[in-house]
Amino acid sequence: MSVMKFLEKKVKICYKIFYIAVLLFTLKNPYLHAQNFKKGQHEQSNIQVDWQNYFVIVNAEFKLSKKAPISERELLREQTKEDILQLISHYLENLVVDENRLLKNILASNDEFSREYSLFLETLEMHGMFFRENKIITSMKIPLRGKNGLLARVPLNWNHYNYESLKSNEYVGEAYQRNSYNSEYIKSLSPVKYTGLIIDVRNLDFNVSLSPKIFDQNGKLIYGEEFIPPNAGKRRGIAAFLTNLNNSEVERRVGRRPLLTTAVETSGFNKTNAVLIIRDAARIFDHEETVKNLRKCRVVFLINEKNKKK
Repeated sequence: MSVMKFLEKKVKICYKIFYIAVLLFTLKNPYLHAQNFKKGQHEQSNIQVDWQNYFVIVNAEFKLSKKAPISERELLREQTKEDILQLISHYLENLVVDENRLLKNILASNDEFSREYSLFLETLEMHGMFFRENKIITSMKIPLRGKNGLLARVPLNWNHYNYESLKSNEYVGEAYQRNSYNSEYIKSLSPVKYTGLIIDVRNLDFNVSLSPKIFDQNGKLIYGEEFIPPNAGKRRGIAAFLTNLNNSEVERRVGRRPLLTTAVETSGFNKTNAVLIIRDAARIFDHEETVKNLRKCRVVFLINEKNKKK
């Protein structure tokens, strides 16, 4: 056998060995093989906010090109988690924070929060995943309040003001006018202790947000993040948003004797703030215990379904 033919034979053998090695690597490498099953786009998804319990709830379906074998499902789970986190991040970035800002506005201007937000996304876990034929069906719940919630990370102006330092002639109601002789309350104007506050905004163009505020008609701030201790605000959420008063959450949130008021208008660029008539605003401050209850976030916004979906 000539040297050339011998070398040709050796080259062919090397090619065969190389081809077999590549094939074995592809079959054994789940990432490369799983790509044959996974499509880049989700087929359908549903994302909504449960403002009563402060959760973002995500349900999604991802289509596969064919049924996935059990051996590749673990990697598909990881890929699906990445896909669903992309969906969630886009949704959360457009979440209304307050009267002027969306979450993406804070992300763009605050590097520290941007890092915190990335770490927050990494902590999220899927709540079950099911393989049906050529589909992956999964869900996820994102907490907005609580120790591990998004609100605990958003930089808000917590507890900047103190109710006790406010000027009485600006914020204290008529019931705090005392008899000049014995310093007792005027009988007909005895202050009422309210266990919380309910504001009806159902007939207004109002948007639900992480940090709503309440003003009187003179533009004075009477409730918001500025008056709330951070622990209370992050744990409970600044306010609850409910669609009816028959909800069991109402009493849990505002107690048995809340002050029920109707906002006359909304304010702020994002229409997240409620405006009360001056008399109703004054009633909030007629009793010091009512003020203490506000600092515990015992506030409910009564909204309609249209407000809820924005």
